[in-house]
Amino acid sequence: MMLILCQIAVVAALAVGFGRWRAGVRRQHAQSWDSLVARLRPDCGLRAFGDPNLWNKGVDAAPEEQWRRIQGAVGLWTIYER
Repeated sequence: MMLILCQIAVVAALAVGFGRWRAGVRRQHAQSWDSLVARLRPDCGLRAFGDPNLWNKGVDAAPEEQWRRIQGAVGLWTIYER
């Protein structure tokens, strides 16, 4: 009798774990591009590098300025981690 109860408990735990895993996968797939972009670090200075017509009217950043704004290799690593 005890073996049957243990088997039921294991199967139930696996079913709950699988259900939670599937819910997490669905939640990840349901994220929109806007929500992913909104989670980026706001002070990383990347907005100036995109299309100037979209964000910063007339701003044109030189490579040295871009490197300074992303804080060098530290900023590149932060971008890579995100």
